[in-house]
Amino acid sequence: MIAQQLAYMMLIQALRLYLADATTAGRGWLSALSDKHMSIAITSMHRDPGYPWTLHLLAERVGMSRSVFALRFREIVGATLMEYLTRWRMLSGCRPSEELR
Repeated sequence: MIAQQLAYMMLIQALRLYLADATTAGRGWLSALSDKHMSIAITSMHRDPGYPWTLHLLAERVGMSRSVFALRFREIVGATLMEYLTRWRMLSGCRPSEELR
């Protein structure tokens, strides 16, 4: 049990260091999770992939204009919101719901 907890702590620390390093900061959902606004949007989509999410609805949820949110999401994640959401829904449909949490 102690070894498992230590492994979790090491993983979390490695992820923190990776995200804090400007040279490795890039595109993708992992980088997006370190951004306050994108993290809210991605977490919302992951929690309820079947919800009829729209660009407007998620932009409102994170407190940004639709156009700025769309541009920033694509820059940080590397895909448009709808591309990301579609990919997540496809992955969600391939696995039992217990594995996604």
